[in-house]
Amino acid sequence: MVDPTTLVPDPRSMAIYGSEDDSELVESIRRHGVLKAVLVVAPNRLIGGDRRTRAAIQAGLREIPAEILDFTDEAAELERLLIDNEYRLKTTEQRVREGMAWEAIERRRAEDRQRAGLKKGAEMPVQESFPERDGGQSRDKIAERVGLGSGKQYEKAKKVVKAADRRKGEGREEEAADLLARLNRSVDPVYQDVR
Repeated sequence: MVDPTTLVPDPRSMAIYGSEDDSELVESIRRHGVLKAVLVVAPNRLIGGDRRTRAAIQAGLREIPAEILDFTDEAAELERLLIDNEYRLKTTEQRVREGMAWEAIERRRAEDRQRAGLKKGAEMPVQESFPERDGGQSRDKIAERVGLGSGKQYEKAKKVVKAADRRKGEGREEEAADLLARLNRSVDPVYQDVR
């Protein structure tokens, strides 16, 4: 058990899922407590259970169940964060941001595999030339994993999210918010606008 007020949300979780309010969750936790332990990386960083923790604080709980985890690499930690949010209701933007995180995990693992081969004294790995369709297969797997249908739909939505992030970085907050709100309603029309 941990004091929920001592826990700090993981910045990656905040970047993917944001910090939405959930009054229904607060009421449920007030009545039943926190039923599923939050995931914590020592000393106090949450990688799973941000919403439950915020709701527990709002409900006035002083202790909540926590599972303290230890990871040997950042990719495994990020993967656990994503898996903990697998069944969460998500917006299209959140699904795209999850997909981008899965892409980063896969890139990291590929680099690790390549480094491991070099450390064993192997010759430089041969760069394989894959047909263009293999890239599509990868994006299709990501799209399926995050629930965005096809790889093509995922790529369109990702372009919109990146365009919104650019606008936000340029101080054009309202435009960014508008793009993301429209994306969460329908991908194709807003994709046509940013193309």
